Amino acid sequence: MVFSSFNPPFTNKTLEDFFEFYTKHTNDANTLRDWILDTYPDLDIGLSYHVPFFYINKKKLFYLYYFKNEDEELALEISFIKGVNIKDKYVLFQEKNKETKSIIITNVSAPFLDKLRYYIDTVIEQNI
Repeated sequence: MVFSSFNPPFTNKTLEDFFEFYTKHTNDANTLRDWILDTYPDLDIGLSYHVPFFYINKKKLFYLYYFKNEDEELALEISFIKGVNIKDKYVLFQEKNKETKSIIITNVSAPFLDKLRYYIDTVIEQNI
């Protein structure tokens, strides 16, 4: 997977700027945000580096990000900052760098969210 530094809109000033940015993934981004916050009420969300980060006890755990894939199409990912410490149980990780591992969001179906729950549970357990 080829990752680019493209981050529309890079000038996000608020969380709403990110979640209202229109792409074919806008609904998925909003659904994912809502699911995360409903499923994990102890998590906080805030804007850092112009993208939404999810925190626990002020520790950054993961973030949502738009990037251009190798076909120059916008894609949505969830990136785990210390993903290298998470066993890739469902073989969903794309390597972003030595530490960060990302999962490309292709849908937000119940089976996918069940798998994603494992990764989020693991990163939370590692940080509390």
